[in-house]
Amino acid sequence: MKLKFQSLAAALLLLSSASQAASVTQDVEIQATDPGSVAYLAFTVTTAGNFNIWGLGEETLGVLYNEDPMLHLFQNSVRLGNWQASDDDSGADINNNIHSDALIAQYLNKGNYFVAASESDFTVDAAISGNNAFSVYPADSPSKIRIKIDSDDGVAEIVPVPLPAAFWLFASALVGVISRRRQV
Repeated sequence: MKLKFQSLAAALLLLSSASQAASVTQDVEIQATDPGSVAYLAFTVTTAGNFNIWGLGEETLGVLYNEDPMLHLFQNSVRLGNWQASDDDSGADINNNIHSDALIAQYLNKGNYFVAASESDFTVDAAISGNNAFSVYPADSPSKIRIKIDSDDGVAEIVPVPLPAAFWLFASALVGVISRRRQV
């Protein structure tokens, strides 16, 4: 009986550790107008490991998705000193055919990361500024990019992207102007 219990406990432990190394997926939208020509996805690595960060587009998912997605990876925040890697065209589909989807394959330590996604010719400076001048998708017909993060030995989870400080500063100024008008 004791041996059966130990075998069951060992099997459950093995199963739980194997299930942790999984993938997370999020669709993001981009458009030609700003804000909107660059999309961001924040994620936290809770167990370090080798990760694949995919930018999947039209060739894999169909016409509702971007024709040629590109990704930039940053650690901690979207700043030049935190840039880790970029990719435009080295993605492969399930049949290992190389095409224009993006793939960043990299070992990631525990910590917070950001993926900036847009379409091809997307520079690191555009990722930092949030404005990709080469984006061609109109606001009424945005393009989607599916960001997929997977690992055989690491664990990551998607976290909400916080609004930039400039937004809160603008919002508080707008509230001030509106309240000032009401007083006059």
